[in-house]
Amino acid sequence: MTQPRTNPEKWIFFALLVLAFLYSNLMRIAGVVVLPPLAESLGIGAGAVGFISSLFFYTYGGSFGAWGILADRKGPYMTVGVSLMIAAGGSFILMFAGSVFAVGLGRALSGFGLSSAFTGVLLYSAAAFRVERYAFFVGLSMVIGHMGTVVAVAPLGAALDAVGFRGVYFALGVFPLAIGLPLLAFRARDPYVASGKRTPGGFSFMDFMRDLRDGGVMIWQSFPLRVIALTWGVSAAAISTLQGLWAVTWVQATTGADASAARMCATWISFGMVAGPVAGGVLTRRFAGRRRLFVVMWTLIVASWALWMGLALVGAPLRMLSAAGFALGFFSAVGFVFMGNATRELAPPGKNGSAIGMINMGLYMMVIIFQWGTGIILDLFPSPDIPGAYTQTGYQIGFGAILLFQAWLLRMILKVESFR
Repeated sequence: MTQPRTNPEKWIFFALLVLAFLYSNLMRIAGVVVLPPLAESLGIGAGAVGFISSLFFYTYGGSFGAWGILADRKGPYMTVGVSLMIAAGGSFILMFAGSVFAVGLGRALSGFGLSSAFTGVLLYSAAAFRVERYAFFVGLSMVIGHMGTVVAVAPLGAALDAVGFRGVYFALGVFPLAIGLPLLAFRARDPYVASGKRTPGGFSFMDFMRDLRDGGVMIWQSFPLRVIALTWGVSAAAISTLQGLWAVTWVQATTGADASAARMCATWISFGMVAGPVAGGVLTRRFAGRRRLFVVMWTLIVASWALWMGLALVGAPLRMLSAAGFALGFFSAVGFVFMGNATRELAPPGKNGSAIGMINMGLYMMVIIFQWGTGIILDLFPSPDIPGAYTQTGYQIGFGAILLFQAWLLRMILKVESFR
């Protein structure tokens, strides 16, 4: 049956959920700006700062499955609304944090409360808008959501200088309340609940454990869905490891640029990830589920990685590395839209949230593995001239292994007849 045309209410709540996704991306990166000055005021060393920052990612990645299962049963309004209340609590704890324990608790609660946002956007888009428009809304949500990673650096740093640490975290606590309270107040109007797609029944610990098991079994037993889970996890973990950890130091090792210029070069990866979902939405809408499209996209992802590594190896100038970084972010983001749409196509009714949640749990496990793995390899090749820096050899070996893994995954993609 044809769904009715989009009404203003659907756009309003789509905007609220997308803002929750933007906020989750902002908070994921915010520690880079806000933790160092807080650490200095509390007398915390660099090792402790690294551990405290990682608490966000452990709870963020580890709770995807739980929030996905809850969203299948209660709908995105209820799920995202509750999770935003938890995230707001984390920000208010950080606002008054006066100890290492309080800072760690605030970071952990923020991560736990924000991992539902992306799943909520996808479930809502599937229920509220026409099927043929789903890829467009996934792409649009990624475009806006990824802007949070841009806001989290220079603009957040300027706000920190203007109003101080407590002022920043007061605003970061009020913002999720402003988004989450309307979602909770209008939870009875959730189109996902009204569509009848949600999993019926109550919710207990045994329900959760059964759904968690069923989600894992569902992905394992469906070869196309298993391929999507693996390719999505590997590609997202690879670019997260580069973008969030080693891009700046790698550019410096390649070009000898100062930190400011290297950061600007690395930022082009983020620009690519903002632009890519637009093209991904258009392509996926026209060629959704077709293996040929995924083969082409995956080939371009692998080729952009090879371009970045080749330019770094020969010591290319900043402008060329910036262009390669943009291509890397762009083609990766195009692929993410296709993968999100394919998950909706392949998951059984009422299990979309579980599938997305389990895939994202695996994704963040891969992020941890890739970051640890590349770090171990880089430690084998320290720079003889600059303390804390690494040689080009370490970067090429560490990310070369990731590149070979991505190239091998093309064989799995070719074995799938369709991603519908």
